[in-house]
Amino acid sequence: MKTLIIIFLFSVIIFAQSPSVNGIQWNQSTSIEKNTYIGGILDGIYVAGAFNDFQHFGDNAYCTRVNKAIRYYNNKFFVGHTIDDIRLDIDTFYSNYKNLNIEVDNAIWIVEYYNSGEYKNHKLSKDNSKGDDGYYERLLNQMRKMADNNQK
Repeated sequence: MKTLIIIFLFSVIIFAQSPSVNGIQWNQSTSIEKNTYIGGILDGIYVAGAFNDFQHFGDNAYCTRVNKAIRYYNNKFFVGHTIDDIRLDIDTFYSNYKNLNIEVDNAIWIVEYYNSGEYKNHKLSKDNSKGDDGYYERLLNQMRKMADNNQK
C-alpha cells in the first residue's frame, strides 16, 4: 500500500511539474500515471463549475448557462466511460505518430468528441444537410499543426 501511495504521489509530481504533457510523455507513462492525469482533468471540470458558481454568485442566468454546458458535455463525453476506457482511447489516439505533439488535455476532448459521434452533427455550410463534411479531420489537422508549431 505504501508503494502504491508513493507511486501515486510521484506521478502527480511529475505531471504537475510538466507545463504540458503530450503524446510522447503519455506513451512513456504507466497506466497509474495516465489514470491519475485523466482523473485530475475530470476533477478540474467539476471544480470549474464550482468556481463559476462562486465567481458569478448572484448572476443566476450566467451560472445556469455555464453549469448547463458543463453537464451537457460531461453527459455527452464522459458518462458511461471509465477512466480506463478514456486511457485506452487516448493510447489508441497516440499510437498514430502524427498525434504525438498534441497535448493530452486537447487529446481527451478530440477523442471523446469523436467517440460521441458529435462531429457527425457539425455543419460548416448551409448545403451540408448530412452533417459531417470533414470537420473532424480538419479539427484534428489543425490541432496537429498547432502542436507541431509549439514544439519548434
